[in-house]
Amino acid sequence: MMNRAKVEALIEGLRTDNKDTNVTLENLDKYLCQEGVLVRVHVGRIRGNMELTPEVLGIDSKSEQLADFFGQYAKNGSLSFISQKDEKDLKRVESRIRMTKNRMSIGYENSYMPIKTYDLFKTELKTAQEEYFAVRDVILNDWTGVVARFEFTLDQALKSLNPEEQEKIKKAIMERIPTKEQYGKSFYMKTSLKAFPVMDNMSLINSDVADAVKEGAIEDNINMVYEVLGGALAEAYETVNTVYVSYAKNRRVPPKTHGALKESVKRVKQRNLFKNAMVSEIAEEMDTLSQNLVTEDVASACEQILVKVYGYAKEIGVTMYIDLKNSMVDKEDLELMYSFM
Repeated sequence: MMNRAKVEALIEGLRTDNKDTNVTLENLDKYLCQEGVLVRVHVGRIRGNMELTPEVLGIDSKSEQLADFFGQYAKNGSLSFISQKDEKDLKRVESRIRMTKNRMSIGYENSYMPIKTYDLFKTELKTAQEEYFAVRDVILNDWTGVVARFEFTLDQALKSLNPEEQEKIKKAIMERIPTKEQYGKSFYMKTSLKAFPVMDNMSLINSDVADAVKEGAIEDNINMVYEVLGGALAEAYETVNTVYVSYAKNRRVPPKTHGALKESVKRVKQRNLFKNAMVSEIAEEMDTLSQNLVTEDVASACEQILVKVYGYAKEIGVTMYIDLKNSMVDKEDLELMYSFM
């Protein structure tokens, strides 16, 4: 962990950018509270899952009809009246909005968003909500068919049992299916917001406890500095490396990769909450790269940015955020080249 003077230097841009601002590690939490919010995503619905397997039901697991039934309606021993296709469509939207929230958050365990970023996230949320409830409505509009197909396939699967066992197992399964109204009302996708926690009312605490609380708050602020800067540098490294890989393979950068680079420039700038000079410089170099992808200097420009990003990450102690798994430049070369910059 760096000493406080060095960490203070990492947020010096806040004071340089606005002479009237005196943000330090001691009051950084107040700045974070003013500039952003903590965002949680809540997504849910009746899953309709029943922990059932052929073995639990005492049925011949080699039955062809049974195999078809469990293949269509069951997964990992969990049985659902919703088909695997519909379930997959719903989970895809659920996963995407959670991943979007994590990608757009810049710290505090993937929950803190600057206000401007949250405004953009609300648009993403609205799109996800529309898609999520559209899938729900497709299911509800065919509710009779959904239940009938499930029941028919279940009947086929249970044919090998004696009538008494068939009725017993079928009744147990069908009773778990909610009504159309219950299923429809169970869907939700929303966010909850909280303010970034601020150290306050210290005068109400005795001095020994107050000192300990203050130290803990400063440590939290320091961790936030590392997390925000580490995330910004990781974003830059991953994107530029992807451009480098694409160029090395095709001697050109396809439009999709070019678009991803331009979007990444915006995100790196948004992530630079502390107006760090080096992160600003890296963002500008990424922007310049995005405007010069048809020149012969793409490879060298990418390499220079990668070296600067990793070298600076090592200098401030946040290399754990950088993924070098598919890096076009190995760790030793990155460190060596940075030493000559």
